[in-house]
Amino acid sequence: MLTWKSCSDDGDLAEAILFILGRRHELGLPYAFETVIGSLYLAIDQGDIMLCRDAGNRPVAVIVSTLGTDTGEYADVENMEVLIAFTVKEHRGSLLFADGLARLADRVKASGVRHVMFYAAPQADYRRLFGKFASREDTVEKACGMLDLYRVSANDLIRYAQTIHRQEKEEHVYSNAKV
Repeated sequence: MLTWKSCSDDGDLAEAILFILGRRHELGLPYAFETVIGSLYLAIDQGDIMLCRDAGNRPVAVIVSTLGTDTGEYADVENMEVLIAFTVKEHRGSLLFADGLARLADRVKASGVRHVMFYAAPQADYRRLFGKFASREDTVEKACGMLDLYRVSANDLIRYAQTIHRQEKEEHVYSNAKV
């Protein structure tokens, strides 16, 4: 059983931050780790850190976001920027991706956000994956190099999360029934 929780107290925040720090070489982020530290500060100050735990209560995934985006100097609070989205290797390709999108969609609904934005390295596999639910707005030069900027409307994210979550559950039930 996977459980997502928004980190609202110091203990949860500390656990999420230690999880991120402990996995810093696995995050696959296209920017320097100093930027990750700044992202954590922003998320604590004006955003959200959601941590997912497995049945053994071990952290297995995290989503770090802010209200506002770097392009709007974080004053555009009708937008959300996802700064970090990470899942441990053993849970990739599982229901966790769909579940994480559903939790993010819930957060979007609750906050009144109109768009979700995020950056990714300009790679074909990312473009295929993210192109399923977001539009690539631009490829921009940042201090760390070139990055693709993606945007998805809150409604489209919610619809996609519901669709993929339903499909993943159906596939999971079907594959378990064949055993």
